Amino acid sequence: MNASDLLKVALLYHRSFLAIFGLSFAGLLLFVLTVPKQLVAVKTVVQVPTSFTNGKPEPLESADQIAGRAAMLYGPAAIDRLQSSGAASPAVVTALLGSGYDGAGKSVVLSSTIDSSAEQIARNFQQTVAKAIIADVMPAADAARQRAEQVHLLATEKTENLTKQLAVNEKRIQSIGGLIDDLWDQSENLRSELSKTYQSARAALDSELKIREVREQRVAVGNLAMSAIE
Repeated sequence: MNASDLLKVALLYHRSFLAIFGLSFAGLLLFVLTVPKQLVAVKTVVQVPTSFTNGKPEPLESADQIAGRAAMLYGPAAIDRLQSSGAASPAVVTALLGSGYDGAGKSVVLSSTIDSSAEQIARNFQQTVAKAIIADVMPAADAARQRAEQVHLLATEKTENLTKQLAVNEKRIQSIGGLIDDLWDQSENLRSELSKTYQSARAALDSELKIREVREQRVAVGNLAMSAIE
């Protein structure tokens, strides 16, 4: 069978070929539309800045409040940029509109359920929102860091001043201790000299008394002798 014979057969049965082709295309389209898509969950966690209060890290702002601003402002703004750039199909944009913004302790959790083919788009979307959150909370974090540095600096200066004053007091105490020792030694020396002086004065007093006694005895003997002569 040559080419002309094949062409005759094709023309003869062209309606059957078209019907088969149409049924095949409709079946393929139905298969694509009805086969369930593979969905993936994409998550991004953004840490909330903290400061130490009573020795414990506490969020500078409630994670729920930050998540609320992300849902009302940063998420819609990121989706508008996606639509403007044409980087996402309407189905992907619709899926991203249902993204979750949840505050969990010291974190904000961004979550999206998307077709696996658009996973990278969802990640880029969440990164855009995360950057907006960080830019929002950074001023408060910088202010808290500066306050902490000032407190640390004041505490360091106070510690240094107290250390210096303590060293001065210790030197004064040592000086006073040495002065007390000197005064004690001087007192001991004065006490010794006073004792020696007292002993010398006592000896002189005893000698004077003996001299007086001898004189009185001589006077008495003289009187007796005069009486005897008379």
